[in-house]
Amino acid sequence: MTHRSRTFGGPQKHKGPGGRKKGHQRKLHHPPPRNPQADAQAVVDSTAIPASAFLESPTDDEILELVHHALRATLDSPTLSNNVQKVKGLLYEKKWLELFGDATLLESYAGRWVPSRACCYRELFAMLGDVRRLFIVERDGVDSEAGDDDEADEDDEEAGDRQAAEAAEDDQAESSQAGPSTPSPEPLDTRIISLGGGASSELLAVAALVHACMSLEPKATAADGKGKSPARWSWTGVDIGAWGNIVDKFQQSIQAEWDLGENTLGVDFVHADLLKPAGAEVAADSVAGLDFPRVFSPQPSLVTLLFTLTELLTQSRPATFTFLRSITTNSPPGTLFLVADSASDLSEFEMGSSGRKWPIHMILDTMLLGPPSSPSGEWEPVRKEDSRWFRMGEGVGAGWPVKLENTRYWLRLYRRL
Repeated sequence: MTHRSRTFGGPQKHKGPGGRKKGHQRKLHHPPPRNPQADAQAVVDSTAIPASAFLESPTDDEILELVHHALRATLDSPTLSNNVQKVKGLLYEKKWLELFGDATLLESYAGRWVPSRACCYRELFAMLGDVRRLFIVERDGVDSEAGDDDEADEDDEEAGDRQAAEAAEDDQAESSQAGPSTPSPEPLDTRIISLGGGASSELLAVAALVHACMSLEPKATAADGKGKSPARWSWTGVDIGAWGNIVDKFQQSIQAEWDLGENTLGVDFVHADLLKPAGAEVAADSVAGLDFPRVFSPQPSLVTLLFTLTELLTQSRPATFTFLRSITTNSPPGTLFLVADSASDLSEFEMGSSGRKWPIHMILDTMLLGPPSSPSGEWEPVRKEDSRWFRMGEGVGAGWPVKLENTRYWLRLYRRL
């Protein structure tokens, strides 16, 4: 293996605005070169650590290296390209169940789509302040009510720093008075559930942010004398596909490459059909339904449904609506629900007797928020974007055995009331 194939391209290079001709209009399907630093500054919020800090380490190249470490045998196989073409054919024909039931094709799917999506999801999680806040352990002095578009004032930041310092002094004084018998605080647990996340793109994104948190705040994950860590994250993927073996491979690589053990990042996979009620009669060759009360206990901080909703609606709209209502029923107040999917014609569905097509994100808004004239009061919108680009940085993935494509998608972030 050459050095280039091992690193999958050199460091990212970003073209400045000066390289664009005056009056030139880019077509929608040609997104501008990606600049994570500029993107990070485009979304301003009051969290203590900016989004750009979470995009520096690991780099996109390092995420790809980890994927290659986990799936080396498949990615180096001469049959990879043929298998990827088979996967594309099944996706085009919307034969998702046939694809996700074939263990041979699953690793090829992962090798083709997981690298770019893992990088995309990591950037998405980092850009959304309410999500990024889940990976910032030192949360004192952070205004939890502030949204992604709130702009922090310098005077407020200085005041917050003073208050945090005073609070730290008070805590230290109380600790010294209480003596050594004072119990240490319980570890800060953050639980993330990725519905339809068996391919593990979400797992890699979460692991990358935890890795960044450890680099930014090494004390946050250092165990005390009793072996307790003040912070711990756990990720659970739920999927109808038999992804368990691939989840295990990624977990092993995360532990080996990024030194994230079970005490810092717990990983679990639940093999279940999202659209089938729990306890429903199951044939010998089918998958059991999702037991929401069990999977959603302990309560999650974040639930994700990424690049899955279109597939669910295509299979069964009534079952998908029931599935969304179950998420609402089993999500406690404060739970974040992040949904994203491809922004394409495939994400439009006919609704009503008129046969008019509606964008999928509008259907989702109506389901969770209710009509504008009569909001349901169960969820509140935190952030909405109908079109957003993710593009691999220049040179990233240049040595990958199959082409890694850019992604245009829409997103919705809700909070349970």
